[in-house]
Amino acid sequence: MKEKRILLISFDKEYIDKIVSKLPFMLNDNSKLSIISTLDSFTEFMKNDHLEIEVLIKDEAINDNILTVQPAEKVYSLVESSDSKNSISKYDAVDGIANKLGKAYIKDSEKPIGKTKVIDVCSVSGGCAKTRAAIGISAKLSKMGYSVLYVDAEEMQNFYEYLPVKWKAEWADRSLAIAFMNGLESGTVETIIQKNRFDYVPAFRDPIYAYNIFLKSYYDMVRMVADKEIYDYIVVEHENGITKDLAQYLSNSEVVAICVRDGRGEADRLERYTNNLVDYNGRFVVICNSSKEADTDINKKMDEYKLPVCEIIDSGSGNTDAEKLLEGSEYIATVTAVK
Repeated sequence: MKEKRILLISFDKEYIDKIVSKLPFMLNDNSKLSIISTLDSFTEFMKNDHLEIEVLIKDEAINDNILTVQPAEKVYSLVESSDSKNSISKYDAVDGIANKLGKAYIKDSEKPIGKTKVIDVCSVSGGCAKTRAAIGISAKLSKMGYSVLYVDAEEMQNFYEYLPVKWKAEWADRSLAIAFMNGLESGTVETIIQKNRFDYVPAFRDPIYAYNIFLKSYYDMVRMVADKEIYDYIVVEHENGITKDLAQYLSNSEVVAICVRDGRGEADRLERYTNNLVDYNGRFVVICNSSKEADTDINKKMDEYKLPVCEIIDSGSGNTDAEKLLEGSEYIATVTAVK
C-alpha cells in the first residue's frame, strides 16, 4: 500500500511538543509524519523542490507560496481560533489533527474483543521511576474503563509504596506462595489476584526467592492469564537492567516501555539494552524521567535516544500515589502510545 505522507510545519514549541508526544503513536503503519519546527530548518527546506505529499499542516502565518516547492493534496492551516474546513485549531491539540486526518491515517483504536494486551515496563538502570510509570499506566488504563492487571515481576517488590492504605492487601506469605505455584500447575493462578481499581498480584515482603518462587514463574503466570483473556491489559513491571531470562521473555513482547533517567551516558545504556533483545519484533517506546530544569524538547530526545519518546516526566514532581496518578496528566501520552 502506498505510504501516506504528512508534513507538519510550526514554530510553536509548546504546540509541537504536545503533538509529538501523541500523534506519531496514533498513526497507522501506512502513514509517515515529518515535522519542521525551527525557522532555520524551514529556510533550508524552502531552497529545494519536493515531491508531492498527501497532507500539509502549517502555521497560518506561513504563506501559501510554500506549495510551489512542496505540493500537497490537502492543506490545513493551524489557527488560534475555531477550526473550519481547511483549518485546525491549535486549542484542539492532537485531536484536532486526528479528526481532520480521519481513519485513512489514524489506526483503529478499538481493541479486538477478548484479546488481552501485555505491556512490559522496563528500565536500563535504577532510579528511572519505573514503578511509578507501571502504576501510572495501570491507573490511567483503569480510569479509561479497561480491566487491568498489574504484575510486579521483580525479586524485591516495592509497589505497595504507591498504593493508598485502602487499596493495599496484606503482604503475601508462604501460604500464598504455595497457592501461586499450585495455581501455575493447575491453571488457576488467577485465584491469588487482589481485586481493586486495577487488579494486582499481592507483593511479598521479602525477595521472592525466599519463598522458592522465581521470576520465570511470573513470566509463566502472565502468559497463562493472558491466554485466558480475562483482562483487557496486563501491565508487567520488570527488573532493572537486562538478564538472559528477561531478554528471552521480552523477545515475544508486543510493546516494551523503557524508562530512562535523563543524563550523561543514558543513550548509550539504552542502545546496549535494546541491542541485547536481538529477536524482538515488537515496539519500543521511551519514558524519559528528567529534571524540571533540563531541556525537555521531545524532538531532541528522540534524536538522542534514537527511539520514539512518548513522554517526559518531571522527576521532582513527587507524585507517588496511585490515586493522584489516576487524576493527573502524567502518563496519558504513554498510555496513548502503548494501548
